[in-house]
Amino acid sequence: MLDFLYTPELGQSTCLSDKLRNIYPDDRGDVHALQGDWGCLAFYVASWSPSEFVDDGHFIAVVIGRPRFSWSSGNEACGVGENCRAQRLLRRWRLGHMQWDEDLDGPFAAVFVDQRKRTVTVVTDLMAFIPVYEGRHNRGSVVGTHVDAVGALANSCELDHVSMAEFLVSGVVTYPYSCYREVRQLPPAAIATYPGSGERTLVTYWIPEETPSPKYSFGRCAKWLRLALKESARASFSDGDRPTVLVSAGEDSRAVLGAMPGGGHCDAVVFADDVTRETEIAATVSAAYGARFTLAKRSPTQYIDNIDAACSLIGSNSQFFQAHSLGVAEKYKLSQAPVVLGGFGADRLLKGIHSPHRKTTRELILPAWFQSDTSIDDRQSDQVLHGIDSAAWKVLKPEIRSAIIERRNSHRRRISQFRQADSVEEWARMWPSSMASGSSHYTSNRRLMAIHEPFFSKRIVKLASEIPFDWKINRRIFLAAMKPYLGKTKRVPNGKGFYPYYGLVVNRVLLPRLQAVASRVRGEERVRSKHIVWADWSKLVKTEKWRKESSRRWLASSYRVGILEQNSLDISMQDFDIRTKLNVIQLGTIFNSLTEPVDGGS
Repeated sequence: MLDFLYTPELGQSTCLSDKLRNIYPDDRGDVHALQGDWGCLAFYVASWSPSEFVDDGHFIAVVIGRPRFSWSSGNEACGVGENCRAQRLLRRWRLGHMQWDEDLDGPFAAVFVDQRKRTVTVVTDLMAFIPVYEGRHNRGSVVGTHVDAVGALANSCELDHVSMAEFLVSGVVTYPYSCYREVRQLPPAAIATYPGSGERTLVTYWIPEETPSPKYSFGRCAKWLRLALKESARASFSDGDRPTVLVSAGEDSRAVLGAMPGGGHCDAVVFADDVTRETEIAATVSAAYGARFTLAKRSPTQYIDNIDAACSLIGSNSQFFQAHSLGVAEKYKLSQAPVVLGGFGADRLLKGIHSPHRKTTRELILPAWFQSDTSIDDRQSDQVLHGIDSAAWKVLKPEIRSAIIERRNSHRRRISQFRQADSVEEWARMWPSSMASGSSHYTSNRRLMAIHEPFFSKRIVKLASEIPFDWKINRRIFLAAMKPYLGKTKRVPNGKGFYPYYGLVVNRVLLPRLQAVASRVRGEERVRSKHIVWADWSKLVKTEKWRKESSRRWLASSYRVGILEQNSLDISMQDFDIRTKLNVIQLGTIFNSLTEPVDGGS
């Protein structure tokens, strides 16, 4: 099951079905719609996703995503894709035995309807990897997994200009807001109950609370992370299946390949416009692990050609250009694979990539007395504005800028209730998952193929919340945990020239010197090759096709009136950074057809 929509309004099955079908660029799935005096519930099922729902006349249960059932009875006599999984989940829920932080492993959203009491219950996963949105409605609340579909069904599809401005300059919308005034995101790890009459109630069943000191030793945490990845990867497919792994030149996909059982029994796929250093390394890595490699070639104008489809697929709260597999998933039959394993999420959960306290090589190598007196906090003086394009920020209305800062500060205050000061900023940028700008990578993949992200395992998420940020910085805990899985490619560098098998000293101190000496011996000038992973954006935004599309959608977008200062309405995008230019074209694509108010939301 991929998506659901619920409305308390009667007779809306056709409307809900149409909204769900509009999400998918090549609609080949089925929509099931159930209704009664409690309202209407519709859910989308692709040909490759299990149809996991049950309606016994009293209760309805729907499972979105591909979670693994962790309690023993949930795995007995239940093959993947059989409705008995939904039946077992419903039975356990009715008995009051569910332990949501333990019983389901991986991204999910669960919906239960008590048709007699006219009560609807919605449950979100640990990090809201599958975000669920709630919109105001005259008869209660509209709820669903696609923000634009929920926005269209709410009382008003009026836009929130503060959210739009924040998305324009940073690519994210601060939780719990959306680009619609009437729509908010439900919290992660939450149980929301919508009664037939009365207010919605909300219970949180888990938070990533930080303990004053580590519960476990560094070595034990590394061991448990390694075992958790192995368990998550191997439990995602059955004996006899041939899984597919999305690979790159980096270390995360290598760790997943290393955790897979038996070499030579999986396929490895990388997306690229043509053969590059990245794809050549990915091919070498795949061969080392015995995987059958495929280069899934895309058009150089892939992201321009699929703008409309990508925006529909991902929605307005996430960046469309993270839909890397759109247009190739079907072509290379990824949608037919029993499971496709990714390597997404390790950077933010285990490597402290969002931590403002990441130390430089100088600070890590040299003794304290030899370092500068400048503190990390001094260098990171304004984390609230992290990730914002300064050129675009300057042309926003002052009241819009103030509202964005207040929303971000409010989110950090929320995080500070369960995280210590050192890790507030780190978790503010990844909790819930939608706060990380790359989250739409998973959102698009889960709607195009049977994706499984091993690093989204409940064990890894929980360990990530307990591990001190000091252990994450510069790959310390990641390398200690995953090094046994990286051994087959210890002599294969990544796309940036570093060797994932080795640590900081080798890669940051010894390697550059050895390379410099080798270049002098050969009489060559060392040239660092350009590291291109998904697309050469600098070239793409200079094409005539891109200029025409972006200018047309930007200048025709009336939302500019609500967020830009009056003297900046006709500003060109020349000074904006590349990501802002991409955000501009997305906002224009989604909202040009909507009637918008002139004043902004707050």
